[in-house]
Amino acid sequence: MAKSVCLALRKVAAGGRLVIGTIHQPSSDVFALFTHVMLMTQGRVIYMGPRTALAAYFERQGDPSLLCPPRHNPADFFVTLVALHPQDPVGSQKRIDNLVAIYQASPERVAMSDWQQDVAFPELLLYHRSFKMRHFQASSYTQFRLCFQRNVRALFRDPMSFGAALGSGFITGIILGLAYATAPNAPATAEHVRNTEGLFFLANLQVFLIILYATIMAFSAETKVFMRENQAGANRVGAYYLSKTFTGWAVEIAMPFVFALLVWALAGLQRSPEGFFIFAGVMILNALCFGSIGYCLAAMTSDPQIAMAIAPVLVLPNVVFSGIMYDLSLTYGFREFLAYISILRYAQAAMLINEFPPSSTRFTSEIPNQEAVLEGLNAFPLSTNLWALASAAVVFRIIAYLILLLRTTRERIVVR
Repeated sequence: MAKSVCLALRKVAAGGRLVIGTIHQPSSDVFALFTHVMLMTQGRVIYMGPRTALAAYFERQGDPSLLCPPRHNPADFFVTLVALHPQDPVGSQKRIDNLVAIYQASPERVAMSDWQQDVAFPELLLYHRSFKMRHFQASSYTQFRLCFQRNVRALFRDPMSFGAALGSGFITGIILGLAYATAPNAPATAEHVRNTEGLFFLANLQVFLIILYATIMAFSAETKVFMRENQAGANRVGAYYLSKTFTGWAVEIAMPFVFALLVWALAGLQRSPEGFFIFAGVMILNALCFGSIGYCLAAMTSDPQIAMAIAPVLVLPNVVFSGIMYDLSLTYGFREFLAYISILRYAQAAMLINEFPPSSTRFTSEIPNQEAVLEGLNAFPLSTNLWALASAAVVFRIIAYLILLLRTTRERIVVR
């Protein structure tokens, strides 16, 4: 595996880029892939130059103890040579000091220091110097295509992540469907309506939590890598973000659809194709909304733990002002504003309107019409709720893009 990584880095270097890395106890084959080597100990340089000249450099010193034995891994030998040994701290320290002095007076040091002649010395003393690549080597389409291919490969190479989200939707869909199971198209009694409201609330909340946290974990893990790619001129924000959005739909659409199918089939909701597809569509829009919010949180920080710590701040207002925990007809002022931005409220209202349309024959003396079902929810028409969900998904997705774009303009590669 180490050799495969080093071979990939050699290809990058062959493309005209400078690759610097540290490696711990490489095999002789891996060590042979490096073109140049720097040996350091105690913060001081013992040797810096071509790897092929390393053995000859120590042979030139005329000390037999500095010669690498035949058929011996040179990496192991020279790392041991420059190490401070606890068994002989005085002797090994003396040897290190001598090797440092030899290198300081060697032509290799002079050759490696020639580049400094073209740089003003005060610039080398600057503690912070930063730069940002503004020239991208490939077109936006090429970057999008490669990012999309990479994301698709990642899905196939790590099926557990996709399977975990899909499996969670499958299991929770069965649990909710069986818990609220009833006869299809049951009469709209007060008890049935109350149970249906609870079912829709828990269904929306479940999709909310699964998609939100799955998005945060997946996107945060890649943010650091993307920032480095962007700063190196290898990846534009738009190309990366668009490809991530397209591949993210695999979870944001598949999981809520499977979940909605199971809940609809088991819980005895209205049996009509139109009713099912509206129900599933609301679940998918709900998932897209909270997937977009997850992107916003993940774009703010590369640490998923911080993003997940912020998430409950968004969860609570959505839950409280969904129309189940609080009578929205009584809201005013700041609470009215929170009710308008609650995504769960629009999803809840859309599902209830879809389940109990005005022309339904299921109404009873207890619940005589749709207005009685929606009492306290202060609901908008079905189309308005659907547009609100779709708009929220787009708006939060754009906000996440702007946050990521702002980070790329502010963060720099820092040279110390």
